[in-house]
Amino acid sequence: MSAYSWSSAEAATAVAAVLFLLVLAARALDFAPKRSALGCAWALLPLAIAVLAWLLRREPAGIRMLGFVAGTFVAMKAIVLQAHRAGGGRTLPAERWLFFTLLWFGMNPRTLLARRPGPSARARAAQLCARATRNTIAGAVLVVLACLEGPWAVPVLMVGLSLVVHFGVLTFAAALLQALGFRARVLFDAPLTSRSLQEFWAQRWNRGFAEMTALCVQRPLARRLGRSRALLGSFVASGLLHELAISLPVNAGFGLPTCYFVLQGLMIQRERKQPGRLATLLRIALPLPLVFHPWFVAGTLMPLLG
Repeated sequence: MSAYSWSSAEAATAVAAVLFLLVLAARALDFAPKRSALGCAWALLPLAIAVLAWLLRREPAGIRMLGFVAGTFVAMKAIVLQAHRAGGGRTLPAERWLFFTLLWFGMNPRTLLARRPGPSARARAAQLCARATRNTIAGAVLVVLACLEGPWAVPVLMVGLSLVVHFGVLTFAAALLQALGFRARVLFDAPLTSRSLQEFWAQRWNRGFAEMTALCVQRPLARRLGRSRALLGSFVASGLLHELAISLPVNAGFGLPTCYFVLQGLMIQRERKQPGRLATLLRIALPLPLVFHPWFVAGTLMPLLG
């Protein structure tokens, strides 16, 4: 677990301070003129990564990954919030802004604008809680099995962690919002049922990422380059963001995650009909070593196995 241990309390405090200032800056942009606020929000991302890269330069890969993910997450929240404002959307009230920015992994601010509590909302929340509980238990079992070691330990660990975090914790968050009357959609929704790459990436896997790239990348580019190039541009952006979370923490494998997402975008453009579940899953899974390359696996996943 040394990959997830801070070198010093001072380093942890410095990173926490930077993240806190990043949150304050993101909130301050809500009170800036719309035209300049969006540009400033985009500037926050490289600035935050540059500062964090310097502060985390002596930290192990696991800590670096968590730091870069946290910084990228808050910066992208600032961007989507200002893109929402620039498109005529209303600013979220303070408490909803905090929940959206820090606790909800969806990227559509409209989710927290309208609230309609009632019995039907509570019923949907209960269903989501049951689903999240099943997924969390199944994921925890797989994580325990992975710790027993064996040739499949890393893939089993990755599936287990995904079930706990993506399909468990994030589904609990959606259930909470549903119980409060917000129409929050599940972010990871039965991806194995996807019959095409388009369905998988737009509707089934990480809807928050799809919302973000649609709002901040695809729609602006479509007006200048057309829908096809804008779609490919959104996958390039996805690849670059994954570089921050996967390649930068281990200082290796640069370009491989971007190649994966560019490949996915090109395959979507060539889809003329639904290829079916098996063909879709194979197209997603077979190139995955480009994303989870050996340096990332060795630096951040293997230490979790002891």
